[in-house]
Amino acid sequence: MCCIELTSLENDIVRWLLENCEDSDVQRQLPHLLLRKRDYTGVGFFLHFSLPPDVIATPDSTGDSMPILGPEIASSQLDSGAGTVLFLTNGLIDCIEIFAYGNHFPETLGDHTLT
Repeated sequence: MCCIELTSLENDIVRWLLENCEDSDVQRQLPHLLLRKRDYTGVGFFLHFSLPPDVIATPDSTGDSMPILGPEIASSQLDSGAGTVLFLTNGLIDCIEIFAYGNHFPETLGDHTLT
């Protein structure tokens, strides 16, 4: 299976989630994410992931009940900053949404900090 390489920002978001997300099932899955598709919307991105077949949801997984909030993004290229949300499907990481709080998110974001 071929996958798409993560950008610096995307790698930083995954790293932030590894360090800050309290869901142990998500923590176990994050190192194995394979980016299969990146959709640019003009105000952000949807990052669609797959996982190797041996990575499965645990029986006690909270599943798809609620999206998991990720880091806030600050950058000189963003008027009002941005946010991130991680989505699960059947207990497995499916998608990360990156969204501007303003009207535009550049296709390539240079400087950024996450909080």
